[in-house]
Amino acid sequence: MVEEAHAETFLRGLRPQVARRRIASFRRRFGIAHLYLAEHAAFPLALTPDILYRLWANFPQDIHGEKLDIPWVAVADLLLSNLCDEVGVELYEMNVTVRAILLNDLISDPKFGPQRKAQLSDFLLAYVQQQLSSPDPDERDFARAQRWTAMAYTRPIEAAYELAKAFSDLDQNDRAEMGWIASLVETFAEPFASFPSLLTYARGIGYEARGDTERAASVFAKMTEQGVPIGVLGVDLPVPQRVRKHLHDETEKDATKEVSKPPAPIPENREQWRKEGDDHYNAGRYEAALAAYERALNSNPHSAVIYVSKGNALRRLNRQGDALAAYEQALRLDESLATAYAGKGDALSRLNRQEDALAAYEQAISHDPSMVYAYSAKGEVLDTLGRTQEARTTLEEALRAFERAVQPGLYLVDAYLGKGNALNVLKRYQEAISVFDWIIQLDAHNVDAYTGKGCGLYYLERYQEALAVCERSIELDPNNVVGYNNMGYTLISLKRYKEALATFTRIIELDPSYTTAYSGLADVFIALERYEEAQAAYEQALRLDPNSAAAYNGKGRVLRVFGRYEEAVIAYDAAIRLDTGNSNFYNNKGSALSYLGRFQEAIDAYQRAILLDPTNAIIYINRAMTLNELGRYQEALEDCDQAILLEPENSSFYRNKGTVLEKLGRREAVKQAYELAEQLDNNPS
Repeated sequence: MVEEAHAETFLRGLRPQVARRRIASFRRRFGIAHLYLAEHAAFPLALTPDILYRLWANFPQDIHGEKLDIPWVAVADLLLSNLCDEVGVELYEMNVTVRAILLNDLISDPKFGPQRKAQLSDFLLAYVQQQLSSPDPDERDFARAQRWTAMAYTRPIEAAYELAKAFSDLDQNDRAEMGWIASLVETFAEPFASFPSLLTYARGIGYEARGDTERAASVFAKMTEQGVPIGVLGVDLPVPQRVRKHLHDETEKDATKEVSKPPAPIPENREQWRKEGDDHYNAGRYEAALAAYERALNSNPHSAVIYVSKGNALRRLNRQGDALAAYEQALRLDESLATAYAGKGDALSRLNRQEDALAAYEQAISHDPSMVYAYSAKGEVLDTLGRTQEARTTLEEALRAFERAVQPGLYLVDAYLGKGNALNVLKRYQEAISVFDWIIQLDAHNVDAYTGKGCGLYYLERYQEALAVCERSIELDPNNVVGYNNMGYTLISLKRYKEALATFTRIIELDPSYTTAYSGLADVFIALERYEEAQAAYEQALRLDPNSAAAYNGKGRVLRVFGRYEEAVIAYDAAIRLDTGNSNFYNNKGSALSYLGRFQEAIDAYQRAILLDPTNAIIYINRAMTLNELGRYQEALEDCDQAILLEPENSSFYRNKGTVLEKLGRREAVKQAYELAEQLDNNPS
């Protein structure tokens, strides 16, 4: 199908041999510098003197910094040459074959390559940004076409999705608009080679736009039955009414011919039940999905794929043990099924069997090296286990795997989810949110995308937004314990403790083995000064998962409140053994050691915390007060200044500084520090 699309595109252009002769003639006449401009000019879909002049001005060098020495007169020479045709007032197009060859030559040239293609994309996107909101519809259409061109070669999935949306929003009676968008898609036949359904749909729409309904119907007949909408990247593309009628009439004729034949045997129901299960699952009806998958397995007990689907439904219902059994049955039927290993890893992780989960994700990756989600999940487990450097390496590999995952299809959304989750763990939260927003564009009911977005917003301290997104994730899936967990911690940050308490209690009702919920519950109890209950909650978390670094850290906090500092240090050491990369654990240990008067050990702990997180002002203040106890006043003052530099609006830091300055006998500076603290208290930002 893709080859046919290529063929039709080139039929509207020159033969490749003729196009190459024209390009060679242009070079002989004007020289290599002019040809460089022509290659850059091949990137936009259409040219104006302004675009071409800006290309000349913006790209005077190759990617290595070498000057191209293109004279300004090359702009006029190119537009007036036989490489371009004037198609409107100051509007030019390159012949489609000429354009394709020049663009290919640009990308193949080591002086430019894919890097220059990306730079041209950025240039063109910036150039048309203002025109996209122009009151002139023709100017808007021109800008849209240029924008899609820029995206097609560097972000083909996004471009294909937007063009699919444009098709779906079309007035089916507006043949001119239909033809325009269809011709655009055909122009992108090469970058859209991974989207054969979109290319074929565009070809059919192109025939219909030209009034050739019969040929359009012959194209659509290969894609759909009875004119049912065609799904592309989560968008339902409608079949034009005239084509649907033609398909219906042809079906009626065939039915008349077949009337004398005996009826075909009724097919088995397993595919019907599997499809019904998928429909229920995608709509968040997991109990109904599970029932449908069970019926499908009654018809076909040897389908590994259906066992994976069953496992996914069970996992959504927080029945992790049953889900694990389903995934293992899938692997007995097909030991190379990567999705079964990934699902098994998810279930094991929720059962707090992190090392086993790690092995399952590694198996998934070995069977499908392009599975972005498996890399991301493996990285999250490594991070949970405190193996920070391995986690970072794996998560970076997840991002590289995403870039390699150019084939759209069944796992497109999973690839985006894997990328978003990886970015969240790497603390690149804004990028993660952009990815999750893209998934939501594709699928407005994707629970995992809302859950991941809520996590990113929480860490960016955009708590009200995070709360709204978490609520949406729970609305879509009332069993979503991760969504509830994100919401609980967001409510703590908003100091809405009673609601947070109810949220974590709800998680425990849904899944009594969900360790993080007990830690969250304990954090609420600490905020409410209900310390005995907090301690009991942390102890329960540790019974469920003896390898929970967060629970040991929380236990240390409670023990410190009780004045049991030696035991607190032991708890913090346990947390650090499990996660050596968490600066808060070292900071908390330093505080407990300071209370014990073990000041040098405390300073050593603070130093390690600062190495892990040099932007945390609290650690500097804690170290300053410990240095102050040792009489190392100048060092303490330097730490106070660093803390103030990081958080200049924190009044308590100026008071800490005043305390140190008193030891140094600097009375005027002491007075100034306390006055600044009072000003901040009286005029909070």
